[in-house]
Amino acid sequence: MYMFICLLRQHDLHTITLTILLVEYGLTRDLTDKEVNAFKNQVRAYGLRAGELSRMHTLLEVLDAMETAGVLGINKYDVLKRILAHDMEKPGLLACVQETEADIQVVLLSAGRNEPWIERQKDAEVLQVLTKAEPTTRDPEPPSGKLNDLRCNMQATTSATIERGMQYLQVARNRNSNANCYPSGKGFLLIVNNFTQKRKGTQKDQENLLTIFRDTLNFDAVVKENVTRDQLMNALISVQKLLFTGVMRNNELCHYSSFFLAIMSHGSQAGIKTMDGHFVSVADIVCHFKADRLSTMAGKPKVLLVQACRGPLNQCGVEIQSDDREEEDAQQSVAMTPVDADVLIAYSTTEGYRSWRREEKGSWFIHHVTQTLQHCYVTEHLLDMLTMVNQQVAEEQTVASEVVPEGVKQMPCLVSTLTKKIYLGEIN
Repeated sequence: MYMFICLLRQHDLHTITLTILLVEYGLTRDLTDKEVNAFKNQVRAYGLRAGELSRMHTLLEVLDAMETAGVLGINKYDVLKRILAHDMEKPGLLACVQETEADIQVVLLSAGRNEPWIERQKDAEVLQVLTKAEPTTRDPEPPSGKLNDLRCNMQATTSATIERGMQYLQVARNRNSNANCYPSGKGFLLIVNNFTQKRKGTQKDQENLLTIFRDTLNFDAVVKENVTRDQLMNALISVQKLLFTGVMRNNELCHYSSFFLAIMSHGSQAGIKTMDGHFVSVADIVCHFKADRLSTMAGKPKVLLVQACRGPLNQCGVEIQSDDREEEDAQQSVAMTPVDADVLIAYSTTEGYRSWRREEKGSWFIHHVTQTLQHCYVTEHLLDMLTMVNQQVAEEQTVASEVVPEGVKQMPCLVSTLTKKIYLGEIN
């Protein structure tokens, strides 16, 4: 990381800090799509072409374009502040920009850009100072007092700030410019949790799912507990209607950008077991959300997380790894979306085998799904994260008890017709 940071140019420090502003201050969460378009219209007055702006969908892209045009950068915040303060009347966002502007000045000040006691250095050398790298030549000792304390504090925090900012910047640009990614936006989560005395720990799964999807990723979430077959089917139909009609936000009709369904129940090879003893196949569940029945979700990801047994067998471990499966990558340019496209089903176990839980942590599968999403959603796309989950669950094994032999394994299974990468949360 040190060598990479030392190659950064001066404007990268500005862009990194702006990116942190967008992420940590939630700047884009305070702007509706209509307001982002209004922002783009105001930017046109400062030399940016309408055709170029029309291809931009996020605030980060517009800010990048402003920087390239020379109207935004180090000590060049007047245009941005003028738009927020006067043209759009956003005093709260103006305050965020002013605070970030002050932070940048502190960084430059602590690096000696505006003080005579440190010779002006090249950009790479400035960042060497900020990241506590060994200097090429010894700097003169700074004076004692407030400025020295300021520099010491900045040296202790700026390295982490830059690393976090570079991480956000790289991922944000990938999400916003990569045609192979699904568009980001607000998602919807339906949790179906059938818990009984024999399914101890499943309430922990539900809690973990709500923490990551509702509280962290800002999904809308609905929970259905202990459902019969008819209740399950009615819940699926209700959500299907909601996804089709959309919801009103800020006096605008909005549709969800993704749909997640987490089902936690007993199961078998016949499907998911409901509380009245019936079984519902995964195919009968997924069909409600395919493109032919739900046109508003065509081209958008539909993800099903299935925490249920798929048979009575205990899976044993072996000392050698199985051969890697080759992925077929068939790229086609088509005008229509296949009915079965854009669906990801993540089973907690392979067909025929049991799925395991711990009372204190919940199921192996949901526990690792939620933990991995919590730690990696900013930088990784969903399929990569679920592959990590596969590895983590595969490393688990049971402890011997009266009803379970020692060393029983579990292997999650992914079935995907996704056509793009899924990034969760909004990092614009």
